[in-house]
Amino acid sequence: MADNYLEKKYEQLRQGRPVIRKVNPSLDSLLTAAASSAQEDPSYTVGAAQLKAAASSARRLGIEFSEAISGTEPAVMEIRCAGMFELGQVLTAFRLKLAELHLHAETHPLADGAGVRLKVFRPAK
Repeated sequence: MADNYLEKKYEQLRQGRPVIRKVNPSLDSLLTAAASSAQEDPSYTVGAAQLKAAASSARRLGIEFSEAISGTEPAVMEIRCAGMFELGQVLTAFRLKLAELHLHAETHPLADGAGVRLKVFRPAK
């Protein structure tokens, strides 16, 4: 064939498909996002599915904890653990998952000292 049809087809087959690489956020960038202070974006509402995703990630630690989503404020959770060390681990897992979801959490200790209250929001840009 005069137009090198077979050679071009053979080259196309050898090239394969383009590879699309998805870059996940690094641990350093997640820690930086979780540690930063941010202002709340009032136009965004945090969904219950996002809070459940953070809880399921924290459950992978294997630590027993209880979480309760506030009925009056949809983006507020209370987390309770047996000890403060376990609470710190669970809270770190929550905050890292929220940073991965581009959310932020303010933590406030509960009056009895056995847990924390998380207010979850999207940071304003």
